[in-house]
Amino acid sequence: MIAYELGDTEFAPGDAVEIQQVRGTLPTISTGGVYCVEGTYTLASKDEATLALFSTSKNQSGPTPVDAAQKMKVSKGSGTFRLIKRMNDDGYLHVSFYSGNSFGGVYFGQGEGVLRHKSWSVLRASQAGTTRDWPAESANQALWHFLGEAVPPPAQMDPKYSVGGLSNAVVAAAQAAGVPAQVKIEGSEFPFLVGVICSRPSYARLMEELKKDKAYADQGSVGSETCQAMNIVPYPAFPSEASERISRRLTVRMQMFHERLSAMR
Repeated sequence: MIAYELGDTEFAPGDAVEIQQVRGTLPTISTGGVYCVEGTYTLASKDEATLALFSTSKNQSGPTPVDAAQKMKVSKGSGTFRLIKRMNDDGYLHVSFYSGNSFGGVYFGQGEGVLRHKSWSVLRASQAGTTRDWPAESANQALWHFLGEAVPPPAQMDPKYSVGGLSNAVVAAAQAAGVPAQVKIEGSEFPFLVGVICSRPSYARLMEELKKDKAYADQGSVGSETCQAMNIVPYPAFPSEASERISRRLTVRMQMFHERLSAMR
């Protein structure tokens, strides 16, 4: 038996999951271990759903393989569950109901491995996604709730990821690559974004030079033939409690920044 703590819990009215015991191949919950979670559930909000043992990744490493033992079909009513998962990466464990998307669940784990206060609501997202002919105001609210609040810079942020640190690194890379480029920084929230106004071939040479500095990584961009908006702050530098919110906001932020860069050229 492994000791565990409960974290953030969110369910539709009448739904519930009670974890009764956790067992594993390692004495603590950590990457590489295989864990079996048993308990009871009550499903009242839908006729049927999938109950699954998943983890919310801390490092945004992308989707991991899903084993059949991690999930089970459940019907309206109450019952027991036994779910098994291998921890392929560092993440926050949770047992949740799914019907397309999650519509409720409970996080659990040990110490800092417990997600205690998530910054999003699966219920608001689920309700918004199933409402027909909803007014524009409701749609805007649903999108706002999905994106969440802006993320401030971490208190102990590495200077390399400050506005000045990013600007200096990209300007130095452009100079070393011998390419003409205008460098702009979007510093409204963390992570700060980098904008580069130059041709695609020049951008490719600049990035090859920048990759020599292991403090930075190509973590996505929105671009055109004349400019690029990108994030070069690596995912491990994101505050763990805000990583999912950052990920959701990044694409929208890069698209907005790219439009501004396009208007500058």
